[in-house]
Amino acid sequence: MKQLTAIVTMTLALLLTIPAWSSDAGEPSAQGPVDAWGFAPMDTAGLSYAESEHFRVWYTPEADKGAQAMLAQAEAVRARLWKQLDLKETGAIRVVLVPAFSEYFKRRGQPNRAPDWAVGLCISSEDTVLVKWGRQADGRWVALEPTFVHELAHLALDRATDDSAFHADGELRNESRAQGHRRVPRWLHEGYAVRTAGEWTLERGAVLMQAGLRGRIIPLAQLRNRFPAEGFQVELAYAQSFHFVRFLQDEYGHRAFANMLGFIRTGEEFETAFFHAYGRRFGPVEATWRKELNVAYTWIPVITGSSTVWFAAGITFLFAWWRKRKQAAERMAQLALEEQYEAAHAGPPVHLPGLGLTHADTRPRPWRVLADGTWVRNEDWRPPETH
Repeated sequence: MKQLTAIVTMTLALLLTIPAWSSDAGEPSAQGPVDAWGFAPMDTAGLSYAESEHFRVWYTPEADKGAQAMLAQAEAVRARLWKQLDLKETGAIRVVLVPAFSEYFKRRGQPNRAPDWAVGLCISSEDTVLVKWGRQADGRWVALEPTFVHELAHLALDRATDDSAFHADGELRNESRAQGHRRVPRWLHEGYAVRTAGEWTLERGAVLMQAGLRGRIIPLAQLRNRFPAEGFQVELAYAQSFHFVRFLQDEYGHRAFANMLGFIRTGEEFETAFFHAYGRRFGPVEATWRKELNVAYTWIPVITGSSTVWFAAGITFLFAWWRKRKQAAERMAQLALEEQYEAAHAGPPVHLPGLGLTHADTRPRPWRVLADGTWVRNEDWRPPETH
């Protein structure tokens, strides 16, 4: 009897646990969905999430609309990048949208590694992209979608070259998955990311123009491992990187660019991979690009020089003089036609007593002649005033 009672008790306890298992199916927990997707463990308490085929986005509840907007375009952006870089892998990507990046590292049980100024981070070793939700240091709201695309471009380049790095704006830190880490130049990473995200601005164009006119273009070799820390130089570094990557893709196409990344993936150094993909040494190609920069910006001092200004003023004066001469000639021709008409239709002059006028002076002139010889009615004509 006691054995039967024990069996019944165990059976009831088992049945009571079944609804609990069923109600939790498909719901996020602190570890379940993260581990299931292959991501490094992260405490997800208090975060919402949304997912697509290749993305899982974790975000604070107040960032719901922004997260949904990012996810809505994520697959299309990924498809475009993967096609450009000839990527075939299908690994999942975690996106975390939080007000402070320190929160992510706290949830990972790690010390904060994010710079205070960063609005986007790419941690390729964790297949993770971080985007800041909130305002930048200058008070402007972070542009979520361009920032996301920028960081996703970093991750795509790392996957294309089997790299594993920590990208924080112009800073790169090695986090190799295995020995034989092969770093893509910093300028290439940032130039490709800026171009992909459409982050070229008039301000960056002005910076590049100013540096070109002053002969202050930074050799790309100096931007290989990291960017300057702040100020004009860091803006110039971004502008140059974008401009050179655009030059490469416009001149040689996306196929050569993807081939270069493929050679890097197989273990070749950057300069060797560049030569095999483009058929030219990197140095002469950079020199050609710099020459084009010089040509593009040397016309500015030409058109703003004093001799050019005086020449343009002289041309303007001659045009104005010619136009006045032409208008005066047209007026004289019109008066001559009017006189011919009046001479053909006027009767003998009849002097009016006491006024010093003739009949012709007081006769209405219902017609006038245009410059092209057309006769039109002159409704506004009045006799000349006398004093």
